[in-house]
Amino acid sequence: MKASQFKQLIKEAVREVLKEELSNVAPAIQERVQQSNVPSTGIATLDAMLNETKASMNNEDYRNVINMSSQDAQGFGMMKPQSSDPTHVGQALSTAPKVGLDISQLDFVKKASAVYNKAVEKSNNK
Repeated sequence: MKASQFKQLIKEAVREVLKEELSNVAPAIQERVQQSNVPSTGIATLDAMLNETKASMNNEDYRNVINMSSQDAQGFGMMKPQSSDPTHVGQALSTAPKVGLDISQLDFVKKASAVYNKAVEKSNNK
């Protein structure tokens, strides 16, 4: 028997087994989907997963996930501004922690201005 014939034989056997197994699993999934009162998505495996998720949650969890409103978002760690007045915003920014690096204090930056000015001067003289 040639290798290609053997490979083809294996493929056919695997296809046959998979069809058989899937035909046994599909009715069980469809049965679970029909038992639930969750609206069907039309995809049996997705419906089964949604039903399993619902079964593992208690009523309070399910209500919180499904019926979340914008009022529930208040607890997500977002801070409301104290005021929209520009003077208050300026004060808040001035008291905020400073982040980053102040490069104006570095020695080479002080010299960069002199080098730049000299370059501009030389280019103007040409």
